[in-house]
Amino acid sequence: MTISTTNTAVPYTGNGVTTAFPVTFAFFGTGASAELEVIERVIATGVETVKTNVAHYTVTGGNGTTGTVTAVVAPSSSVEWHIRRKTTKTQSLDFVANDPFPAASVEAEFDRIVVQIQEVAADLANRAPLLDKTEDQGPLRIIVPTSTGQAVVWVGSGLDTMAPSDFPLEDFVNQASGFASVAASEASDAASSAGAAAASAASASAHDLAAAAHVATASGHATATANDRSAVSVLKNQNSAVEVLMANDVSAFNVVKNSASAISVVIANNVSALSSTLGS
Repeated sequence: MTISTTNTAVPYTGNGVTTAFPVTFAFFGTGASAELEVIERVIATGVETVKTNVAHYTVTGGNGTTGTVTAVVAPSSSVEWHIRRKTTKTQSLDFVANDPFPAASVEAEFDRIVVQIQEVAADLANRAPLLDKTEDQGPLRIIVPTSTGQAVVWVGSGLDTMAPSDFPLEDFVNQASGFASVAASEASDAASSAGAAAASAASASAHDLAAAAHVATASGHATATANDRSAVSVLKNQNSAVEVLMANDVSAFNVVKNSASAISVVIANNVSALSSTLGS
């Protein structure tokens, strides 16, 4: 056969119903000997469990072609199933002198070599720590830590060795916990400040409404005062008219008084004249 794809794995998310999952790449073996690996991953936590062929799933197809993985129990929606090709890293072809050339067997071994390279390349590209391609670091030596709580750090003048070093992880965890507590407290204070600010804003809005009401009241008072002033002016004009009338009445009274004086004079004169006549 030919190898026309570089895919070495295919993921599926369960739904509690589907049990058949297509294997979209060619793999070797079939049934219980299928060279595949099925890993169940819990979506929420990332916890992985390698499932067991036959006990948890069955395999059809393969032997150099695609196939299907069928779950015994449909995976739930909380998990993913990752189907990975896991080709056995062996070579079973044995040439016998003077036998006909086994072209099909040779091609099958070439195919196995190619897919093995693909699997290693996928692991390196997706899961292994790598230096930059342009980094000419040279051989890198890593010394295994001797106890828990140690960190691996760069050492040596050429930075070509990573060695274990005591790492105060617990101290950092405690510090981080302290920082988290402070952050939580500050967040609470900020929330309180925000609440106070909101209350102040509401109070300010209420004051604005009250001020607007006072302005409206003051405007009403100003209008009433203006009307009162106009009424006072009318009364003042009425008082002036009354004064004029009173003055005119006084003048008329004086005229009458003068008339009465004249009548008194006439009467006195007449009485004098009558007295003279009677004396004669």
